[in-house]
Amino acid sequence: MRGTFRKYHGLEDCEKYLNACVSASETFMNESGYTLYKSGSTPYRDLFASINLQADEVIFGRDYEASLSVLHNVQNYENSTTMGRPGMNKKIVNSYLMADGSRFTDKAGYETMTFDQECQNRDPRLAQTIRTPWIYENRKYKERSPEPSLYYDRISPDKIFDDG
Repeated sequence: MRGTFRKYHGLEDCEKYLNACVSASETFMNESGYTLYKSGSTPYRDLFASINLQADEVIFGRDYEASLSVLHNVQNYENSTTMGRPGMNKKIVNSYLMADGSRFTDKAGYETMTFDQECQNRDPRLAQTIRTPWIYENRKYKERSPEPSLYYDRISPDKIFDDG
């Protein structure tokens, strides 16, 4: 984190920290036994929507067990229009990068874009985290059928509203 902070704030020595991170990450990836979860057509979403932990990627996780009443319902709250209007605030949505790895907040006029515009050419994980006009399945985008979806409120970016 120190390296990316320094890079995006124009501070010196960012490469030193970024290279140390790459080295530590490569060691971990090669020696830990963990791998990226790649099952299904929407692996990022499935990783977080699964009932039980996906042990091939999750390092510190928790198994959920209905018989013990140890449950979660996170994805329903984030992606459903019927779960009491919760959702992500605009700052979190803005933190998702563009598909090319650049920062969304570096785009001219990002503050006034429509929701459809904000979702275009974004990291595919955004469409697997919140309900967007497009869904990312089988490694490609496709347009959703017209149905109500959750949007965050531009006036109060800590809240969202249901357009349906």
